[in-house]
Amino acid sequence: MPSVIALLECREARAREELESWLEAVREAEEHAVAARQRVDHARIAREEVLRALAEEGEGPTRRAENGPGTASALSREDDVPSGSVAGPHAQARINHQHPVGSAARPS
Repeated sequence: MPSVIALLECREARAREELESWLEAVREAEEHAVAARQRVDHARIAREEVLRALAEEGEGPTRRAENGPGTASALSREDDVPSGSVAGPHAQARINHQHPVGSAARPS
């Protein structure tokens, strides 16, 4: 019976490690979501300010193709795109729907 208990203790320890890894991935994802919301808010505010300034000058916004050259969507800044260090070590695992530690840590 002691070998069964030892086996179950090992299984529990691996499950705790897996849980902690997933919780860390969730915390990182929540931080990235907060940062993305802030970027959306800042972009919206900037767009509204430009529209207000154009309206005050009497020019009004001119319509261009949605993704044409020179439009805001075509001129994204480098800091708008997450770098590898911002995306975190678990990003590829989340994209592939795998556990961030690897296939060895899958539940049994």
